[in-house]
Amino acid sequence: MANPQLHPLEVNPKTGEPFLRLLAHKNIILTPPRLSDAPFIISILNDERVYPWLSSPPYPYLPGVLGSLKAPGRASQGTPRRDPNDPDIWTAGDYLAPSHHRQGIMSDAFNTLLRQWGIPRMGVRRMVVTTLEGNKGSVRVFEKLGFKFRKTINDAIDVRGTKRGVHMLEWTLEDEGNK
Repeated sequence: MANPQLHPLEVNPKTGEPFLRLLAHKNIILTPPRLSDAPFIISILNDERVYPWLSSPPYPYLPGVLGSLKAPGRASQGTPRRDPNDPDIWTAGDYLAPSHHRQGIMSDAFNTLLRQWGIPRMGVRRMVVTTLEGNKGSVRVFEKLGFKFRKTINDAIDVRGTKRGVHMLEWTLEDEGNK
């Protein structure tokens, strides 16, 4: 019998590892990071179709960065304030292997995390995200999920020695209720 405290997570019966199944792409699951993922992550973060759109981590991305990960354990997670007069503002970063671009996977992954975990389990009520200026794919992902474009900030951050602008988008649970 599944542990109701873990809902909506499922547990791999062989490894005991928790995972979250995507809502639309049922064959894809989100798992905690594993040391065995390191070579794949390094490859993706060094891909010229990915790293130009990331302000961090640094390029080239080296194995030592992931080598510092600890085995999955019982790390405690801070409790969101959930004070409606002073709500937390959440943000997130994302990237996807180029072989999986333009298939709706990132939209599904972000939507699944937000709807199945973020809102009910973490108390997410407001999110602000930024994408590097010109990253139309990321802007589209967030807009499909109800994020509103707020502004572009020119020369906002230094990315590998070059000043880059960022697009800022915002989502609130309150705005969703007003649709």
